[in-house]
Amino acid sequence: MSLADLYDTWSFVEKDIDQEHWFIRLKGGRYDGVVYRYTEIKLKPEIESISFDYEVTEHGEDNPHGDNDFNRLLGEILIQVLDDAMEAKDYILGDK
Repeated sequence: MSLADLYDTWSFVEKDIDQEHWFIRLKGGRYDGVVYRYTEIKLKPEIESISFDYEVTEHGEDNPHGDNDFNRLLGEILIQVLDDAMEAKDYILGDK
């Protein structure tokens, strides 16, 4: 299954309650309206890998947390976000 079948696009959203984290809303497809945030991101350069945890804060009837396709999608979005930040030199390593 292609990730294009799972959603159309995503965007950052602000949550009035929580100004310490950034949230992402998925638009279209299977996960339309899902909002989540990454809670922990670990870069593992020795094996050229990234691991992450996340929290789903808004969803429809079924919470997609733990769904393999959803996890893969969030991993691909995270890579896009990190690539964009590296290209723009707009990032902080370690604690904020």
